[in-house]
Amino acid sequence: MAAAEPNAVRIWLARAPEDAGSVAAASRLASREERTEAARRTAGARDAWLLRRAFRRQMLADELGVPPGDVDFVPGPAGKPGLRIAGQPTDWEFSASWSRGLVGLALVRGFPLGLDVECRVELPDIPRLAAEFPEPTCGRLRNSSGSEFFAAWVAWEAVAKAIGCGLGSGLGRFVPSLPHFGRSSEDVSPAENPPASECGAWFRDSDTGRDWWVTALDVPHGFAGALAAPCPLPFEIRTVVWPQGELPQVRV
Repeated sequence: MAAAEPNAVRIWLARAPEDAGSVAAASRLASREERTEAARRTAGARDAWLLRRAFRRQMLADELGVPPGDVDFVPGPAGKPGLRIAGQPTDWEFSASWSRGLVGLALVRGFPLGLDVECRVELPDIPRLAAEFPEPTCGRLRNSSGSEFFAAWVAWEAVAKAIGCGLGSGLGRFVPSLPHFGRSSEDVSPAENPPASECGAWFRDSDTGRDWWVTALDVPHGFAGALAAPCPLPFEIRTVVWPQGELPQVRV
């Protein structure tokens, strides 16, 4: 498969298998350090963690045209993982997400980005959860449906993942900086809406003053998804069957 073009985001989505054979194959694709890390987890969490890592490594290797053993993940600032190819730094950036068996991966060259997918589970107390969001989003979500709530949640989570800070600093850190957030694109005037091929919104990181463009993604039914990047970027979503065939073994 040819490598992704610069400035175009590639997004892969797949249903992670749960059978013992796939977990064993994922373990073979893991590095020695990753297998040691996985062993510290409970059985269910260990299997899911290995499958996420295997999916991430295999998709990146296929897209970049390198052996899976050349793909390595290194912790970066605030714990956000970075990418090394054959032991060398690279300007490729990625973000990964996992929810209820759906795995996602986004890749781009030269830009930090954040991907989040979430299963839209039933929420017993949306008004209480909505109170965590800054106004006016809080007021809009207080009486919203679960799908609206998760559309907002993945947007905030995607920005936090792009920065690498997580949501521990609070949802109030990230504020939609244009008035059209949460409104239908038909209601937005051209003056309000930056040129982009997809409907989205600017979010401002109040700690740094930096703006992030957040786009809602078309993901499988029952899920919500969003992508955050420093500017509007073209993207392509590929729904894949994974794994295909036998996974190779990483040399350790």
